[in-house]
Parts: sequence; structure tokens; C-alpha cells
Amino acid sequence: MIPSEKEMDAISIQREGNLRDLPFPVLLQAYASHKRSLVLELQRHQFRKIIVFENGMPVDAQSNLLHETTGMFLVHKGKLSEKDYQRCLTEASALSCTFEEVIIQNKLIQPFDLFKILQQSLAQKLFDLFGWREGEFKTHTDMPDVSSPLKVNAPQLMLTGISRFLDQDQVNAGVSNLVGKTLLLHPLSKTRVAGIKFNTRQLRVITALAEPKRIDELAMECEFSHDDITRLVYTLSLLGIAIPEDELALAEERWAKEAKPQAEISAPGKIPLPEPSPVRPGLDDAAVSALQDDVMKTVLEYRKKDPFELFDLPIDANMESISKSYLAFAEKYAPWQFNDARILPLADKARDIFLEGSRAFAKLCNAQQRENLIAKRKQPKKKREGVANANVFAIKTDLLDSDAQFQEGLGFVEKEDFLRAIELFEFASDCDPQNPLYRAHLAYTRFQHDPLQSAHSMTELEEALRIDPDCGIANYFFGELCRLEGKADDAEKYLARASKLMAPDRRPVEARKLLHAEKKR
Repeated sequence: MIPSEKEMDAISIQREGNLRDLPFPVLLQAYASHKRSLVLELQRHQFRKIIVFENGMPVDAQSNLLHETTGMFLVHKGKLSEKDYQRCLTEASALSCTFEEVIIQNKLIQPFDLFKILQQSLAQKLFDLFGWREGEFKTHTDMPDVSSPLKVNAPQLMLTGISRFLDQDQVNAGVSNLVGKTLLLHPLSKTRVAGIKFNTRQLRVITALAEPKRIDELAMECEFSHDDITRLVYTLSLLGIAIPEDELALAEERWAKEAKPQAEISAPGKIPLPEPSPVRPGLDDAAVSALQDDVMKTVLEYRKKDPFELFDLPIDANMESISKSYLAFAEKYAPWQFNDARILPLADKARDIFLEGSRAFAKLCNAQQRENLIAKRKQPKKKREGVANANVFAIKTDLLDSDAQFQEGLGFVEKEDFLRAIELFEFASDCDPQNPLYRAHLAYTRFQHDPLQSAHSMTELEEALRIDPDCGIANYFFGELCRLEGKADDAEKYLARASKLMAPDRRPVEARKLLHAEKKR
């Protein structure tokens, strides 16, 4: 069911619980809507995750899954070779710095690209939790010192996570109390939609909700499948964008008391910027690229630096030098300068840097705080780092390697030991439920072990294709099962697609030849 706003308030301060009762999307919305700052610790069997929220936004995450480490994520994305990955690990350990700092220092990935990849990595760790149907959670309000500059838009995360990774049974349970009711837009829907990127089809549904409609009427009018419309309605309801018509009067009454007139004018957390115009003469493509990398390099590093490091000052700098450095820093990152259309996306990042500079300058202007900073800088480097990292959350356990289990499972498939292969594929898929490759092999191997389970295997393959329609092996396996079920047209469709996606692998090509031969009989 969809918790009420009052229930969301209680959920946002609940210290512990189970994901069976409070699924991750509900927790995410509760923290986001009430702007909570906390640490969320989750455990399901041998899997552990720790998520840090600042003002309702996830900003950092750790897990005991090898593929979710920064290095392995870069390797899997093809952004870093295995050799460079191992070299960076060694160098980061030797220099007592972060893996990301080594990558930038060695110019293996440009800062602008690295930031985007790190943002994707954080999102993937969170998407994984949409697949957790059970597990214990607890929260801590003692916030660690987090050096990560990343921020995830929670509503956008929910939209993608629910549409792609949440189990359909959970979606159905979530909208069960909405079935048969007419829905429409919440009075604050314009504010709540702000900052979320909906696609054209999703916007059609939001537009249609200007008039009361049931879920089945929305599906028919907007040409959505049952699964797609229930996923979207569940998301819109959790976000408070859509509500049952019988709750409108109460929502309007609450809105009249709490809503601010300017709420519909600007999105929370966004800075008002003038219309884009070229304010930096001579800003050619090379200059734009250099500026992007400079801003992103600073974004990746500024939370790890003290005020002296941020302004590149010696600890004996006088106030005149401090003021001069701060003014140069502030001028460089003043967000209102980023209104050239090509660098407008950097404005929010520049704003964060600019505000951090203001806080750093305030510390240096305070004699007592400046003395404390100087005393800390005079400590031995290892001791200083130890104090800085004392409260940083960490997963202190051996990392679970899903790919190693998957590769071992493939070996057992070759030996036709399907039962053992299933166990290994289940572990790999449990570690990384977003990986359609693992899901597809698990589904097909279950069919190989027991052909009577073909219907169940096809359902699992459909899930893999929903996560990634371009997964070649999932298309191939699904086409093969369609062929064996006598669904020739469907088999042709999926095998033809697999032939393109898996080239030069000949398996789907040979399967199509067999299909055509069967048609001629």
C-alpha cells in the first residue's frame, strides 16, 4: 500500500525494520520528502550495504559486493583495463590516497567523465536495493565525515528503480488499494514533478491525470501494458504526484496550510540563473572542455580538503593572503558566471564549490578555528588521516565476487551438471540482480535441468529483457524457448534480434536455421 504523509513521517524516523514491511522505495521517499540526514544500514543474508543520506539525498554507499567497488565498476564499463585497475589499487595504497585521485593523477580518465561514471556507480548500488524483497535495516543519526561530492536525485532514482528493477509482485501489492479508485494529480504535483525527467509516454499519463481516471482507464487511454502502468502509478503515488480522488479534499486543505506560493516557481535546491548567453568571450570548445574538467576535478576533491588546501595556502598565510585567495576562488566558481549554454550544466556543481569556499573562508577568519586547523595540519600525516577517517563508515569483510561464481557456473553447464550450475548462477544473480546476463543463464539452465519448468523460465527471461532489452543471450534463450513451445513467430523475432546482438556468435543463427527447417516440415 501507499503510506500516507503522516505515515511517511513516522517511517522517516523509524530506527529499524524489515524490507518485507517497508520496501526500499518507501524508505527512500520517506527520507527524501522529510530531508533526513542519516546512515541506512541494510543486510540480507550475506549481503551488506550502507547508504549515507544528506538532506534526503543519497550521497555515498558501500557494499560487500566486488562488482560494486569503483575499480571493478570502471573495468566492467570498459573505462579501465584490468592492468590499470590493479596498478591504481597498489598506488592508492602506497600513497594513502583514494583510488579516484590516482586515476586523475595518472590521467586515465578525465575528471568530467569520471564524475559521471561515479554518479552511475552510486546509482547502481542503490538500484540493487529495489530487488531486495527482504532484509533487515537500521538507521544511525551520527553522520560520518563523507568526502563524496555525489548526490542522487531520489525521485528520479525511484522512477527508474521501480520501472526497471522492482519485482512486479511488490508493484501489484503497492497499488492494490488503488485498484478501482479514480486517481488525479495532487495540488502540489507541479512542485513534486520539478526536477524529474519523465519520458514522453510517462508525461502522457501525468497529463491524463488532470481528470480523474482509474488505472485501467489510464492504461487504455495512454496505451500502456498492465505492468508498465502499475509501475508508473506506484511511482507517482509514492512521490505524492497522484492521489485517489477521495483524498483530494484533505490534500487541498493541507496544501492550503503548508504550501508556499513560490513552491511552483522554482525547484528545490536549484539556483535562479539568467537566460543562457555567452558571457565568456573566446570560450571555444577546448576552453569548455578544460573548464568542465577543472570544475569536476575540484568537485571530486573539495570535500577531502581543509580550508588551507582548498585555497592552496601555507598554514602561516596572513589574512591579506587568505582574503586574496578566497576572492580569486569565489570569482572562479561564482555560479552566475556559468550561464553560457555549453557550461550551464556545471552551474549546480560550481554552486556547491562556491558555498564550500565561503564556509572555508569563514573558518580561516575565525582565529580559534584557524589555530585548530593549523594544529591539525602539524600532526603526523598518518595520525591526521586516522583521525579524519575514524568515523567514516566502512564494510570490513571479504568482498563477494559474483563474476567468479558466474564463470564457475558456466563450467558446470558445459559438464551438464545443471543443478550445480543453478546454485552458482543463483548466487551470482543474488549478488547482482541488475545483471541480465546472470538472470538469463539462470533461467535457461533451470529449463535445461527441468524442461517442465519452461513457463517459469520464460517469465524469468522476460524480466531479464525488461532490465535490458539489448541483452543478446536473453533474446537468444527466449527465442529458443519460444521455438520449443511452437511459437514460431515469436521465436523468429527474438532469434533475429539475438543474431544481430550476439554476432559473431553463431548460436542464434543456427537456431534460426533449425526454426526455418521445422516450418517446412
